Amino acid sequence: MMDTQTFFLLRFGDRSKLPEALQQIEQLDGVARLTAVDGHYSLILESTDRSPKVADSLTKLDGFGLLHQCELVAVEKNDAKLDETRRYCYVFVEVDKGELDRVLSSLKDYANIDLLVRTTGDYNIVARLHGKDFDEIDRLVAEEVGMLDGVLRLKSDRVIELDTM
Repeated sequence: MMDTQTFFLLRFGDRSKLPEALQQIEQLDGVARLTAVDGHYSLILESTDRSPKVADSLTKLDGFGLLHQCELVAVEKNDAKLDETRRYCYVFVEVDKGELDRVLSSLKDYANIDLLVRTTGDYNIVARLHGKDFDEIDRLVAEEVGMLDGVLRLKSDRVIELDTM
């Protein structure tokens, strides 16, 4: 995570093209982590490369539909030891600019948030939440994170195992 400079959030219009796209993405320079998700996006790519060449390569993939990009500004919290017994979800948050520091401070205190990153671009915050199941995570997102003063919009995407796609 410390080498990550950019989060690329990809949605594929044709999900049948994902296996081939995964192989192509893994060959790109600067891939730090690749995560399959279900929700608004199909894949989350953490890249060590901020150059436009990564985005250009991603938009040329067969089946590509949408790309959002978030540049890392600061890692606010990173307890990134993933536990196979838990379920995970990425949350992408747009925040009122005047409330960003307060929202980040509030989110740091949530035990279920193991990754919290300040970003620029399409979202102000990228967070990864965990729980015993997706119902617990959905409740946390809806009843806690989404209700914080200053949160304008958020999108959540459940992490899925690549071998189950």
